[in-house]
Amino acid sequence: MVLYVGLAAAAFLITLVLTPLARRIGIALNMVDHPGGRHINKYATPRSGGLAIFVAFIAVFLCSAPDGPAKIGIVLGAIVIFILGFLDDLYGLSAPVKLVVQIAVALIVTSFGVRIRCISHPPGGFSEIRAVWGIPLTVLWMVAMMNMINLIDGLDGLAGGVTAIASSTLFFIAIVKGQFLAAIMCSILVGSTLAFLVFNFHPAKVFMGDGGALLLGYILGVISVQGALKAATAVTLVIPVLALGVPFFDTLLAIVRRVRAGQPIMAADRGHLHHKMMDLGLTQRQTVLILYMISAVLGGAALIATISDVPVSAFFLVAFLGTGVYGGYRFGVIERENGHGPGSGHTRG
Repeated sequence: MVLYVGLAAAAFLITLVLTPLARRIGIALNMVDHPGGRHINKYATPRSGGLAIFVAFIAVFLCSAPDGPAKIGIVLGAIVIFILGFLDDLYGLSAPVKLVVQIAVALIVTSFGVRIRCISHPPGGFSEIRAVWGIPLTVLWMVAMMNMINLIDGLDGLAGGVTAIASSTLFFIAIVKGQFLAAIMCSILVGSTLAFLVFNFHPAKVFMGDGGALLLGYILGVISVQGALKAATAVTLVIPVLALGVPFFDTLLAIVRRVRAGQPIMAADRGHLHHKMMDLGLTQRQTVLILYMISAVLGGAALIATISDVPVSAFFLVAFLGTGVYGGYRFGVIERENGHGPGSGHTRG
């Protein structure tokens, strides 16, 4: 435990020191979000903070992770996905280009042995998954995770705080399951995201940008594959879905909402959960803190599911999905037929 705390502290200090520098780099390169449109920030804010998180993760991970193919693959994937996000922040890349590179990054990681290898099933057994199925499933999960964090990065401190909570949850799960590499990555992620929140919590002085959001999603994807998804004793998808409940369900509802509206899945809109909460009159701080609490509760459910049997785990998943669907309709994140749900004008507008 001393090792893990030390890794978190090292990542915290590096990110804390480098974030002001990353902010100045963003200003120099004109990587700045200006008020207006879908942006709710009141002042011009650089979106280059992900650079500090990237450097902290790479530096601490290279010094602490055990040597092997997985280490090489994880570092290569992190470098490529961060460069993709940084270039997107700088120049603005098309959705197809970003999707192709994300798939390539997921394939890089799987080629170094990081993939889903088994799946659990009632009443507690498990089956090995052949590479012909395990690789596509891992790629799908990794690409989904990269975009989940990117989609919720809409309020000051939201993506960083939710990532810190999810990483803490996955850390304890990794310890229980004896997943040393996953625990190392969780420790680093907790330290770096907490340090970034010093500058990113409302009112934010810097944003993480696509470079930071895609990187965080990538790391969380690798952690869940190495940890919760890799553990044969857990219901394969329950643990990470609960631990990452807020970004998971917001992404799921966004897909449903856009398909029903006849819009491209990758299209941007203002119908996310945090937007709807603010439409109800909540401030940025209130919205973010409530979503923090929801993430913490779901993280606790994931921890309980980790040490419980299959029926209990399945109950948590069904309850989570049912509550999420109801909440989606209640808050207007999912429109009712003909667009007459609560707040439908905002998502159509």
